[in-house]
Amino acid sequence: MLPFFEKKDTELFVYEYKNFGFPVHLHPSLEVVWARRGDIILCIDGVSHILREGQIGVVFPGKVHSYEYAGDGEGSIFLLSPALLGSWRGFTEGKEPCDCIVKEIDADAFFALERLRRCVGESLNRQKAYSRLFLCLLFEKLALREVTEKTDLLPLVVDYMERNFTQKLSLETVAASVYISKYTLSRLFNTQLKSSFNTYLNSLRVRNAMELMEKGKSISESAYESGFENLRTFNRAFKAIIGKCPGEWKKSD
Repeated sequence: MLPFFEKKDTELFVYEYKNFGFPVHLHPSLEVVWARRGDIILCIDGVSHILREGQIGVVFPGKVHSYEYAGDGEGSIFLLSPALLGSWRGFTEGKEPCDCIVKEIDADAFFALERLRRCVGESLNRQKAYSRLFLCLLFEKLALREVTEKTDLLPLVVDYMERNFTQKLSLETVAASVYISKYTLSRLFNTQLKSSFNTYLNSLRVRNAMELMEKGKSISESAYESGFENLRTFNRAFKAIIGKCPGEWKKSD
């Protein structure tokens, strides 16, 4: 399954999970997961990490990640927008944690996370205060390494494609939108999304076409409104991604 772009409208988003699993996705926020009871499996770039009870996991902006069910666990997931990171944002650019799991951290870090759980919807200044207390303690314990790929651009690329996939897009036009070369963008897709540019673009269009057909639109209407130039290309892409022709899928739906 190809990653989808997740974008929240708030500076701070907190999700209380229980018996949790979530598909591959990415976003421009720093993600922190606190396993308060039981374990959970955090997968980053296809590598699985077991987060034990009481530990904290960290996902840097732009990293492709997911969660897998690991028993009867529960905890909290925090998305901290770039606005909440302040000067700590520079620590996430061009870098990644050597280990995404923080096994030992100052007790005040848990105090800050507990306060963050309670201040969703409250003033931005209050959210900034607790976020930056937590980040100060987090980065004291987090060893970082340089990354060669421009992963910080990935959310921008995927967001741009999510908003414009019905238009005529090419590797060149998308690369130009984030001021990188088409070669850099192609490598970013291959290494970070494990997909070619065209396959990812077609998956966005096919997903949209399926939603339109479920709403009662014809196959041809759905194809053209989703950005495909002709039905032959649509049929070929649909079968490659779904495993059936559009007509077969529609009958079995």
